[in-house]
Amino acid sequence: MTTIPVRDYPRNVKPSFCKVICGHDAYLRMRFPEPWFEFYRADLPSPVKLEMPNGVKTTVGITNTGHEAFLDECWESFVYTHSIEVSDTLVFTHQGGPDFKILRYKANGCMPDLDVIHPDARMPLGNRLYRPWDTESEDSDLEPQQLQSNFTSTLPAFTCVLMASDLDRGLNLPNIWWKTHVEDTDSVQSVTFWVGDDTWIMYVKIEVENVWICRGWKTFARANQLRVGTTCKFEMLPWPTPTFSVTFS
Repeated sequence: MTTIPVRDYPRNVKPSFCKVICGHDAYLRMRFPEPWFEFYRADLPSPVKLEMPNGVKTTVGITNTGHEAFLDECWESFVYTHSIEVSDTLVFTHQGGPDFKILRYKANGCMPDLDVIHPDARMPLGNRLYRPWDTESEDSDLEPQQLQSNFTSTLPAFTCVLMASDLDRGLNLPNIWWKTHVEDTDSVQSVTFWVGDDTWIMYVKIEVENVWICRGWKTFARANQLRVGTTCKFEMLPWPTPTFSVTFS
């Protein structure tokens, strides 16, 4: 954990810490790491606002006992709203003032899609992939791509937030997800990434403990101006060879 003055952070980096949900008490309150809180407490009002990637915000109070500090008042509401579970890892990034941005990762290393998709945009019909251009409507003269943008995809997907090591050494992919949806044998496999109208061929090395992009990633990262903190979403397209639609935020 780094504790340096906020003014000394690079512009695209903010003070952050992570917590692993590991017991029932974590459903009731969340304790700040003591060194982090002692260093930044002067910058923290109470209450604070916790914002997930989908834009949903929860106001949570801070209790300071003198030697410990907790997120407690309305913390249960935050946990309930976002279905936080034991073994989830939460990354808190202080944006200044009362504002925190939160990233949540499951035990398999993936960020849940529901954390990224705003509740108002979620599909109300379960897991059925609705194709609105299959039926006649007043918008039937629109291209399928125009209509599809209003609906939530149910294609297999995972999301990751880039760290410096991902840009320097190559991107590690979620092991369990990849071996479930793509390939579960030790090999080097070629996959295709689509970004808009452009395509890139990547080579993925599949090992017992790791799945990572061993060739092609640095060229892809430079071409798309990826940087530390970029959120990448990979959606697996229903094509004969492994192909992913990749979007950034």
